[in-house]
Amino acid sequence: MGSVYVRWEGTCPQIDRQQELIGYLQELGARCEQRLQSPPARPAFLELMSGTREQDSPKIPVVRMFDEEITGRIVLDPCLARDAQSLQSDVQRLQPEMIAIDGGGLEKNEAFCLSLGSGGAQWCLGLKRIQVHGIDFRVFDPRNLYPSADRISFVFLSCPELPALDGCLAQIENHEQVQAYQSDAIRAADWYVSAPSIHLRYYLEEWSDLLLTWIKQFFVPDLAYHRYEEMSQYDALSAVVQQMIDEHGEDFAKRSLFQYLLESFEREADEWIQKMAQMR
Repeated sequence: MGSVYVRWEGTCPQIDRQQELIGYLQELGARCEQRLQSPPARPAFLELMSGTREQDSPKIPVVRMFDEEITGRIVLDPCLARDAQSLQSDVQRLQPEMIAIDGGGLEKNEAFCLSLGSGGAQWCLGLKRIQVHGIDFRVFDPRNLYPSADRISFVFLSCPELPALDGCLAQIENHEQVQAYQSDAIRAADWYVSAPSIHLRYYLEEWSDLLLTWIKQFFVPDLAYHRYEEMSQYDALSAVVQQMIDEHGEDFAKRSLFQYLLESFEREADEWIQKMAQMR
């Protein structure tokens, strides 16, 4: 198979649970940041692709923490809300600006990369402010394949005017980041708020299934994700997680599985560095 966008959505209104998850993810983000400070040498063909893509990517911190109200022209994809009916009721009451996104507008322009999106037209919401709390970080990939779509985002929304969005997971992209999209309306925004996703190719694909299963089990019970198929490997992975909980308790299982995730990330990164060294 080729590359894939891994996408996820869910809600977590409990601030204490949000904080605990963010704390765990800060450690993973720190591991990525440490590796990105000393990137490995790449074969010439990878340098050509990654260099071209990097030129068009905004320079933003590896790890970003959010705990603020963002303001300005905000374009929000309503598909990130898990309860579409409640959001529709909120929209009918508040009557925010409706922004038309042409077919293909939600896709990103990535050099040497074929479109992976559905390409359908849709409506987005135009907002002036929204509260955001969470973390996103750039995932270390020794190949540096997708610098405009290589971030893991777990940012939670709070919006008194649209309560159906409270606790929803989102990806927050600023004005520099949204220039990668094909939609003029999105490129004109100060912020684009959408469902989180990351672009992967062979590297960390199955690992991402375990990460999202771990998050669903311990922090975001209604989390749903897609990697080639809905909830990839979830049934098998959740059974292993539950067995560990039954045998050792929830706290031990939570900490132990996250440590395994960190070790697996480091191991897979090292394996790909070795593979690249053999390509030269």
